[in-house]
Amino acid sequence: MNKSEVPAPGSRAPANADALLVRELGTRQLAASIFNCTVGSGIFALPALAVAQLGTGAPFAYLACAVVIGLAVLCFAEAGSRVSMTGGPYAYVETALGPFIGFVAGILLFVTGLAAGAAVATVFAGSVIKLIPGAPHWLGSALIVLVIATMMLINVLGVRRQQSLARLCLPPMIH
Repeated sequence: MNKSEVPAPGSRAPANADALLVRELGTRQLAASIFNCTVGSGIFALPALAVAQLGTGAPFAYLACAVVIGLAVLCFAEAGSRVSMTGGPYAYVETALGPFIGFVAGILLFVTGLAAGAAVATVFAGSVIKLIPGAPHWLGSALIVLVIATMMLINVLGVRRQQSLARLCLPPMIH
């Protein structure tokens, strides 16, 4: 794609905007992302909660959950192999059930991710605060803001880098 064909920021996207998206995730990257979401979101507090509630049965609960998550991953892999649109779960639902239900699925996915991120940041801040004896009350809120701001900055810089690379690497659009 040459620079004259790249839409300016704030301008309308081309009709075939889905064709402009670069598919960078392979099977290993997708598996690592799922592993990260599953393990990363529960690593701070979930093991202690599981042991407190289940005692010596906690490892069996983890194994049962691993089987269920494995089945869900297989469903996503199958859907991903059949749907060529980008968008993940939103695209799968839209293809199967139509645009309105796909929109609802996309909103629910967004709200779920937002709530999960907030919960992980809150649990992380609470864990750090417990390590600091006599920590001021405001430090937990400051840590939450710092963690979320850092993740946002990493995301924004990564998107800008990808856009720059896409402008340099994509072939010209075929009309």
